[in-house]
Amino acid sequence: MISENERKRILIVDDESDITDYIEEILRDKYDLLRAETGGKALTILKSEKIHLILMDIAMPGDKPEKLSGLDALKAIRSNEDTAEIPVIMVTALSSREHKLAAKQAGANDYLEKPFKNDILLKKVSNLLDDPHNDF
Repeated sequence: MISENERKRILIVDDESDITDYIEEILRDKYDLLRAETGGKALTILKSEKIHLILMDIAMPGDKPEKLSGLDALKAIRSNEDTAEIPVIMVTALSSREHKLAAKQAGANDYLEKPFKNDILLKKVSNLLDDPHNDF
């Protein structure tokens, strides 16, 4: 269990640094933040760091093993018993019903479309950190 004064740690996974910078600006006062530019780097971080929530882009280059797409990285996270229960919000410009369904089937807890409003991001993050079984 997390103590009251322990800040929760969020891993932001996006290949666009301006998006990661923007998300960090919104969340840095309330949470400890780590970042990864690829799904592969995210999986490496998850092996050594305690993470309470992951914000991950779907559309990252998935053409090389170290550059998993967001959905592939999510599937890997869900298939590992050490990381399977970490809540994941997919943060993406892909807004079709098919993308939302694919994210849900891969194990995403929530889905946030870019561009998004700061308060919506904060609410989704807060909701999942309080109740990780909240589904979109």
